[in-house]
Amino acid sequence: MPTPPQRPDRREGPQSELETALSIVWYPAEPHRVGEVVLVFPEDEGHTLAFGRGPEPAVRQVTLWRDRPSGRRSTGPPRSPHLSRTQALLRPRRDGRLDLKNVGRCPLVVDGRRVERASVGPGELIEFERRMLLLAVQRSPWPPYWGRDPVGDHLFGEPDDHGIVGESRPAWRLRARIVAAARRPEPVLLLGARGTGRHLAARALWSRVGGDGAVPFRVDARTDPTEMAAAWAAGAIVLVEDLSTVPPALAHRIRALTAAPPPAPGPRIIAIAGASPRGLDPDLIAGFPCRIRVSGLDERKEDVPLLARVLFQRAYGSRFRPPVQVIREFVERSWRVPDPMGALSDAIDDAVAENGLGTAETPLPTSTNVWLRTMPPEDEL
Repeated sequence: MPTPPQRPDRREGPQSELETALSIVWYPAEPHRVGEVVLVFPEDEGHTLAFGRGPEPAVRQVTLWRDRPSGRRSTGPPRSPHLSRTQALLRPRRDGRLDLKNVGRCPLVVDGRRVERASVGPGELIEFERRMLLLAVQRSPWPPYWGRDPVGDHLFGEPDDHGIVGESRPAWRLRARIVAAARRPEPVLLLGARGTGRHLAARALWSRVGGDGAVPFRVDARTDPTEMAAAWAAGAIVLVEDLSTVPPALAHRIRALTAAPPPAPGPRIIAIAGASPRGLDPDLIAGFPCRIRVSGLDERKEDVPLLARVLFQRAYGSRFRPPVQVIREFVERSWRVPDPMGALSDAIDDAVAENGLGTAETPLPTSTNVWLRTMPPEDEL
């Protein structure tokens, strides 16, 4: 099994070292592989690579990869019999784009048209007609480095122990930041728009600090500052639900607590705010040197099909088997809205009304009936 190249310090490289990769967002023949990526490494630049079931002895064959807590794992080539052994030839370019030449029996579709050649960059979709849809994304060629402590494990593509869904680079970076923050004594500020998973990140953090059964002292605009201070002094983890809504007296007490030595190991104050700290009291923000940004859906489009699958399973209790046009629409759509998860749920409901997803045994438009199946639902998203 191939192994990715190793950096001397094993840490993921900077933004300039990111390479274009292809993430599977729809693949009914092997639905458990949605979220896996075709990786390109620095030494591949200018060389021709083969993508397909393989093996291809004359050209180096690319495989699919997963990022896991133990590192990066290769899962081998796709196994769908509808893809040729050499379905396409890839050639990485110096400008970061990927040139593709379709040489297999399954047509290549770009922008709704069958083509023989295409060039793709981050954010663009390619489809092997009615068989596989891939999104061009950016990934580091170096194996991820999660630090000294494990970040937990979960079934690939499913919610983790804290309900966070995602296999993208931003999703795994968030998990790693939470692990790192739990080892530090400084208060933590979680920044992100509504519906991005800020509260799930907060739960993951306080669970790491206080244990799985930990219950934080929740603070909102009506909380008595004296009660909050007493809970903090007793060693409770204080969770400020929305830092932008706290009144002046409460903000003053929070500033005082963030400046004091914590009464127990780990961060004892966790606060949630919007995507940017602008507009908040600078003195209040200064008390949170550890800040974690929770990425929006537009920054991790490859996770949208995984989120849609979980939301559908929760709402309808049946298998999620969308036609390719539904996933294409979900991935191409802008999710910069006040409540992206609510908007995704509404989009799923619209798709159900139009396509009957999960409500009838409606086959995909292929010669065989293959279904996109989900794992059993978790407790929370």
